[in-house]
Amino acid sequence: MLVDGMPSTSEEFAGTSALDAHETCDIVDHTWSWGYLLMATGDGIWADRIERACFNAGMGAIKKDWKAIQYFSSPNQVIATQTSNHVPDSDPDTTPWMAFAPNPGHESSCCGGNVHRLFPNYVIRMWMKDAKSGGLEPIEIRQETGYPFAEDIHFTISASKPVEFPLLMRIPDWCKAPRLALNGKSLAIPTVSKGFIRIERTFHPGDSITLTLPMQATLTYWPDNGMAIEHGPLVYAMAIKETWSPVVTPLWSTAAYPEWDANPASAWNYVFAEPDLKIVSQSDFQRRPMTQDPWVNPPVSITVAMKKIPGWTLKANPNHPEWLQTPPLPDVDQAMAMKLGKVESENIVLVPYGSTHLRLAIFANANPW
Repeated sequence: MLVDGMPSTSEEFAGTSALDAHETCDIVDHTWSWGYLLMATGDGIWADRIERACFNAGMGAIKKDWKAIQYFSSPNQVIATQTSNHVPDSDPDTTPWMAFAPNPGHESSCCGGNVHRLFPNYVIRMWMKDAKSGGLEPIEIRQETGYPFAEDIHFTISASKPVEFPLLMRIPDWCKAPRLALNGKSLAIPTVSKGFIRIERTFHPGDSITLTLPMQATLTYWPDNGMAIEHGPLVYAMAIKETWSPVVTPLWSTAAYPEWDANPASAWNYVFAEPDLKIVSQSDFQRRPMTQDPWVNPPVSITVAMKKIPGWTLKANPNHPEWLQTPPLPDVDQAMAMKLGKVESENIVLVPYGSTHLRLAIFANANPW
């Protein structure tokens, strides 16, 4: 699994590095399949996978006006143009596949034909009926939340009379200390079984249930001495400012719906400044009021100390030197670490992966020892 919740699916199951990639249609197809596995097994692990892939990989492959998507996207992509494809073994005919386009596969219309299913598939798995529970008195449950940007999920029961039924709620595997309240009063958390708690009681009209899923920042480790920061179900990334350039390819795009080259317009060559044991403890998580579109203006962020590393620049395609690509993570050896020791740290703001187009989600460390 890549850091964004998807396996690498660039025509083959490859590695899990910062540059491994997946197709956008595969994000939809995997979450779709995991939904059936959730139905068949009742195991919350599949719901955990669905939300991780939708919130991170899914939104990270979509232009935020929803007019273009990528064929290939990856955890680290500091450039996304017609000629920036860094997926191994791709021939020149597939080079446009990292640019944002209405139909990025051209003859292969799999991504453009699937992306609209991503969140409908997510939503239809949010509420599921236990086949063993039998009939049910007509009720309405209103759910209100800012999740995955907020921790609280509120449920209000509406019914014509008191009614007894079991209500199962998923506790994601990353959440170690969930809290539950009924009508404002703390309620003991039932035993978590296969990722779910079971509340079985007589509910009254107007009953209010609040499930709180406290989120903590964690550091995860990836190939090539890479590290990533996660907070709850969200992966955090450095959002790189883009310069967008429209491209019209006959048959596949138009002036109204062009393909888009995204070139980096801000510095991106940063590495973590602190030893790994301090990266999370000294980071600053901030939560603000919910915005109208949290993927465009995220209400959450993490500020981390980073250092700019010299000499880490875009990589030239060996077969076409004029084509620039995202480079692999820099090798911070002892000599480089000594040089970085003299570089002043900067406070860099990381945002949810799904809020980015160009990004670094996996970072090297200036203090690898």
